[in-house]
This record gives sequence, structure tokens and C-alpha cells, in this order.
Amino acid sequence: MKLIGFALILLFQSGAWADQANVRLAKAARLEEAGFLVAAFDEYAPLIRGGGTTLPYFRAVEASVRVQQQLGDEYLIPTFLSREANEEGPMLSRGTLSYLHYLKAVVRQRKGDLDRAKVLLESVSLDSRMYSKAQYLLGVIKADPRWIGDPQSKSMQSIAHFRQVLNLNIPNQSDSDQIKPLAALGLGRVYYGLKRYPEAISAYKKIARFSPFWEQALFEESFAKFQGDDVGGALGLLQTLHAPQYLGAFQPESWILKGTLYHLQCLYDESRVSLDVFDRTYLPINKVISDLLEHSKDPSISLLGWTEREDQSPLPKPLFLWVAHNRRIEYVKRTLAEVDRERSALGSDFQEDLKANREVLNQVGNQLVKNRLVEAQQMIKNLANQGDIIRFESSKAEKNILEAHRDQSTILNQQTLKRPEVPGQDWNYWKFQGEFWLDEMGYYQYAVKNGCPRH
Repeated sequence: MKLIGFALILLFQSGAWADQANVRLAKAARLEEAGFLVAAFDEYAPLIRGGGTTLPYFRAVEASVRVQQQLGDEYLIPTFLSREANEEGPMLSRGTLSYLHYLKAVVRQRKGDLDRAKVLLESVSLDSRMYSKAQYLLGVIKADPRWIGDPQSKSMQSIAHFRQVLNLNIPNQSDSDQIKPLAALGLGRVYYGLKRYPEAISAYKKIARFSPFWEQALFEESFAKFQGDDVGGALGLLQTLHAPQYLGAFQPESWILKGTLYHLQCLYDESRVSLDVFDRTYLPINKVISDLLEHSKDPSISLLGWTEREDQSPLPKPLFLWVAHNRRIEYVKRTLAEVDRERSALGSDFQEDLKANREVLNQVGNQLVKNRLVEAQQMIKNLANQGDIIRFESSKAEKNILEAHRDQSTILNQQTLKRPEVPGQDWNYWKFQGEFWLDEMGYYQYAVKNGCPRH
């Protein structure tokens, strides 16, 4: 009798739990249908916590993945699902399972667990909307220095994944407008690391002009041209990056590269001009960063708030643009805006969970901004050191030229500048006369003299 009574109690509790779960599912579904996505997720989450095998658990996972797709959140839902949801689910649709595996892989990759991330990404099926993103992230992982293996083999695997993304024509792939140019950037970087500079240049050229990734592609292509001994081509790309249209952009390394290119041509005055621009523009910014990082120790200060409005931000314009337009920071701000909208529209029953979500997102956003500032500070410091080395080497080279009684002006006057080659018959040549036309940007080619004495 005791055993029967115990079984009846269990059945009663199981039935009561199922009723509560179904009530919660219905409440979450109404919130989702009304467009309150974060609040809906907060209702689905308790049914997922700790994993499970019940129908309400699988329905909640399916719904949470759907909410994440609509919301575009990269932190709250992926982090929760990575920690709480089972990685296998016999009652999950194939599409949901692939999406879940991708989200968990992103979290694993960020934490440095590359092996587990790889396994999860390889399980994303070809018919999934996340297949392109999974292939791209596999390419990133194979190119990661932390990934163990033969460097040549790793690079070739990475190239294969990036090419798969670029050649894929499956419709309805998630964020394909961003993943394809990112794959092209990744491809260019791997080829650059292999010293296959023509192929790197070809990869960078796959990125559409004036797309959000074009500026970065131009800069990296200029390095590839520099390494391929195309000094005029590298300077031409840098001229685009230094055009008035990019005034205020955060490009400290571009000026050091320009100074390096001129230095190697023994054009020391031109080199110093470029290095002076770097000093005037970025050394004051570094001082501001140091002050801001000191202020950031005050827990009451919102670093994320510094990225809201340029006219109210303590960040100088180049730094503001570089930090505020970081994709990960933009995702956090977008989710925060949705949390605030729901907090103002929903009653007291939802405020506690939404407030907790806001605190987590603020913490993540503040840390991302701080990381970005530290990265900028270290970058400027390292580049300033490189600039000092170039100046020292330039002064030493000029001294050697004088001591050798060589006249550099005579060396330069003996050279004739030739018009750069035109790539094809459908191209026109126009001499640059100080005006930056949009249809010419990205196509500049310098004709450069070499002031180095021949021994």
C-alpha cells in the first residue's frame, strides 16, 4: 500500500508540473506573439534550466531558438542555452538542432574551447540556415593559432571553409550579406599568412566597394601589395583611406604603413610627414584612453553609455566610431533597447527578470567597451614605438648618405615617373589633381621614385 501511495503522489506531482509547464508555455507564446521577446524568453527559460526530456522542455527550446532568431541577441539566449540545454534532442526539429549547435559553438569558441566548438559546428546540416555561418566559424577556428596541428594543413582547411562560404548558393542563409565578406577577409588573411600575396589581394577584392567591410579590406590589401613589392599600389589604397570621406576614421596603423613605405623608398621627408600625422592624431587619443580607463574603475560609470551619442561622449570621434560600431557592442545595445522597451510596456510581474537581464547586458557591454579601449591603447603604443624606430632608421640612413657624399636630389632628378599601367581597355586613366571622386576611390595607383643610392 505504501508503494502504491508513493506512485500516486508521483503521478499527481508529474501531472501538476505538466499543467504548470503548459500554462507557462501558453503565457510565453502570448508574449512572443505580442512582440515581447525578452519577456517571452524569461518564461521559456525555467522549462529549459537543467536540461530535460519532456515535451514542454523541447517546446521551450524550440521557442527560445526562434526568439533568438527574431531578437538577434548574441549573449543572453546563446549563453543560457549553452549552459542549460541538452546538445541532443530527439524531439527537436533538424533545423532547431543545427541552430542550437551553432549558438553553443559560438559560446564555446569565445571561451577558447575550440575542440568542442568544432564538433558542434560540424554537426550543422547543409540544409540549415546556419550552414554558412558554421562554415565561416570553422574557418576561423582552423586559422586560430591555438588550434593544434600542422600549420600548412590548418591553413588549407581554413581556406576550404572560407571558400565554401563564398561559393555557397543555398537560399535563405542567415546574415549572408555579412558572412560572405567576412569569409573573404578571412581568406585574404590566411593567404597573407602563407605569403601568397596575389591570392590574398584577389580575396580582398571580393568585398564590395563601400560595404561595411571595404575599409578594412583596403587596409589589409595595402599590406599584401606592400609585401608583394607593389609600393605604388599600396600607397594608392592608403590614399583612399586617408581621403576626406574617411575623416575621423580610426586607422592608426595606416599612417605607420605609409611612413614605412616611404622610408623603404628612401623618401625620408615624406615618411616623417606620415609619422607626424600619426603622432598628432593618435597620441592625444591615447592620453584620453588612459584617463577614461582610470575613470572606468568607478562602478557607477557606464562605459556602454559612452557609445550612445557622439556629441555627448568623452570618446574622440575616431575612437567613438571604432568602439560604437563594433558589431558585438551593437548587438548588446540593440538587445538592451528591446529590454527597456518591454520594461516600459509590461507590468510589475515582468520587471524583476527584465531588470536582471538589463544588468547582465550592461555588464557584458561595459566589458566589451573596456576591452576595445585597452586594445586601442595597446595598438597606439606599439605603433608609436614602430614610428620611433622608423624615424631613427631614417636619420641614420640620411647621415650615411651625407657621409658618403651622395646627393639624394640628384638621384631623384635622374628618375622619370612612368604612368601606372591601365588594367584593361575598358579602363580610363585620370591624373589625380587633388579631388576625391567616389568612383575613383579604391583605384588610385602611385608612381613612386626611389631615393636610395645604388652601391
